[in-house]
Amino acid sequence: MQMSIFVELKPKKSRSLLRAALGHYKDLQDSTTNQEDRMRLKKSFALAIYHGDALTSPSARKACLISDDDLRRYFDHTGIVVPNLPEMELTPILTNLFNGQVTHSMLKTASHLLMCWTCACQRMFARLVTPATRSLSELAVAIPALWSSIDGTRAAIQYIETIIFNAGTELATPHSHGHGPDRHGHIHESDYLSQAIRLDRDLLDLNSMLHTLLLGLPELGLPALLTESASRVRRGLKTQAFYCKIYLTGVDAHMIYHHVFQLEHNPKWTQMALQRVGDPGGPVDETEAVTDVELSWFVEGLQHACFYTPSPFAYDNMFTNTALGGGDSSLANDFDLFALTFLNGDAE
Repeated sequence: MQMSIFVELKPKKSRSLLRAALGHYKDLQDSTTNQEDRMRLKKSFALAIYHGDALTSPSARKACLISDDDLRRYFDHTGIVVPNLPEMELTPILTNLFNGQVTHSMLKTASHLLMCWTCACQRMFARLVTPATRSLSELAVAIPALWSSIDGTRAAIQYIETIIFNAGTELATPHSHGHGPDRHGHIHESDYLSQAIRLDRDLLDLNSMLHTLLLGLPELGLPALLTESASRVRRGLKTQAFYCKIYLTGVDAHMIYHHVFQLEHNPKWTQMALQRVGDPGGPVDETEAVTDVELSWFVEGLQHACFYTPSPFAYDNMFTNTALGGGDSSLANDFDLFALTFLNGDAE
């Protein structure tokens, strides 16, 4: 199920597998009378199923498979926190948690809470798009509330990222390969930085999906929200370019493939990344514009992603287009080339 989630832009197989897993999970609980067995079952599967449902529902534009009643009946006492968003902010909770010191235990708790808040944002999005016939007035209220929830959760993620970066070698190095006499290999369970980055990417994906939703509204739609949405997506692209660089220099270089694949939640991301201040429909100021350095990170990421693609077409297309390109090595042309190559090969 997890592997399917990572390679499907619009969940189909993974959604089917998740539905089956949830059904088996409920059946096993209903048929078990021993409380100890029920708790063992919950600890083994509840969090993974809950997270998978929250992750795939927005991409599928479907209601969550796990209802609020299911949460109370089948997912109680599992450590899953369901915050009341956007009112319940996470950053103050994390500030009290660390209180001047940083330990692996604290980071593990913080990572779990970040996941819970991110899942809550994803479930909000799923409620927003179902039913698909929501009125403009409903969307005009629901979308800013979701943006507020995303902003609050992303602020908490950035707080944790700063703590990890400032914590020194002991807590920062799990994102690097563990070699040498004092290293014991890489342990993903304690790779808190990668976990935080992944959750931030999931929230940025929600912004992209919201932008696509607004672009698809009937004529006139919600122009003020569309302008705000475009600004959020542009600023998000700058962060996503930075994450390309982080992945390329860390132990999880293979994640660059999944990262650039997920960018397709906004089909116009390449055009937006290339636009400059002053271009028609482009960024309003430099804080929204992807810089040449950030663009080079995208190019490097797209090049690297081609080594992980399951489709050989990407390689053929890359070399063919390069040969036909007449040797033009400008950054913009390189970016267009590798974006086209990668997406033609894999984003079906």
